[in-house]
Amino acid sequence: MNAPGTWIRILAAMIILLFCAGCTTPQEPADAPATRIPVSPPPAAQISPVLTTAIQVPATTGTVAPATTHEVIPVIATPTWIPKTYGRDALDNPQIVLLTFRKECFIFDIPDCAMREVFPEAAGDPAYGIRQPVPKLVMISGDEMGTFLRAHAGEYANDPDVHLHVDPASIAGTACSGGASGSPKWNFVRINATLIPRNARPGEYEIGINIRSRGIVIEQLRLNRSFEIDRPVIIAGYVPLRLDETDLFDTIDLVFARRE
Repeated sequence: MNAPGTWIRILAAMIILLFCAGCTTPQEPADAPATRIPVSPPPAAQISPVLTTAIQVPATTGTVAPATTHEVIPVIATPTWIPKTYGRDALDNPQIVLLTFRKECFIFDIPDCAMREVFPEAAGDPAYGIRQPVPKLVMISGDEMGTFLRAHAGEYANDPDVHLHVDPASIAGTACSGGASGSPKWNFVRINATLIPRNARPGEYEIGINIRSRGIVIEQLRLNRSFEIDRPVIIAGYVPLRLDETDLFDTIDLVFARRE
């Protein structure tokens, strides 16, 4: 008669044991959530210092080689320089149909002692040259150069190619006697240009010949010319230059300004 009750008690005891076993058995660790697997990039506030540091690195390395270790060609711009014009402002500028230059244009060189006598505005000026803190150059007119060449060409003074007959010894003359220094040697850069005016009204114009060294304008030689439409203007000049500065003379370009 007690069999049913006994079975009930046994069943209840088994349930209790199973329940206790579930509470005491250690649980397996749960897998990490999928949202935590990817590594998100840090916010912008955290990236900023890293980028700033990377940008500043070239600035610090740029000071390793001081500017004094290189030959510096300064640009001394002044308000009197003629600026380059563009667009409508340039419509009245002449058409440049020819612009050339030739370095060391003569087959002879002139010693310094002679240059100081024949072209003192160049060789006699201690501030003259491309390597000066403020570069300074001058241009000798074609007429003046022609007079100089004919004076030293002897019997070939009237030859069309008079420069081929110049006697360097006659240039030196007495100027290079008595131990006078013949160094450095000098030559010239010949500049030629042909311009066709396009201005509707005749007028006076200033012409600026920009001299460039290493891409930088270091000097602007100035000329005044009368421009009248379709009447060509010819420019011919010679820039005295020491031989050791020849490689520093890169190129030229022209700018114009109408004189009011």
